[in-house]
Amino acid sequence: MTPQQVDLVQHSFAGIAREREQAAALFYEHLFHENPDLIPMFNNDMAAQGRKLIDTLAMVIDRLQEPETVLPDLRALAIRHVEYGVVPGHYPAAGRALIGMLLEMDGAMPNAAIEAWHAAYALLSREMIAAAYGGPAAPPSTTN
Repeated sequence: MTPQQVDLVQHSFAGIAREREQAAALFYEHLFHENPDLIPMFNNDMAAQGRKLIDTLAMVIDRLQEPETVLPDLRALAIRHVEYGVVPGHYPAAGRALIGMLLEMDGAMPNAAIEAWHAAYALLSREMIAAAYGGPAAPPSTTN
């Protein structure tokens, strides 16, 4: 990611983070609409799950200028997600849900910011997949 892309992601997330509950709800709405088979994986308090999601996004985005500082945490998170039944094929769906949430929260988001989010998700999810399933992974597509 370029420094400009990092800035775009951080700047665009700042507004979204102020609407944490709405952002989390929209993420899961997009995820479950496209992937209803994932609903049984989330048999806990969805409000708490949403807070964890947005807190994790905030932590990652805050440290995005130095990705090496966040990658160990993301790798550990990916390994824990294997225990919940997450497989590599779920990562593109989560990426599309993330982009869908972002676009719904900020319909005026510039194309450069959307591209920056795609780049960020590709980088981070590639690392997570490699950590959880071994070896290098192709970046998941966040487009249909």
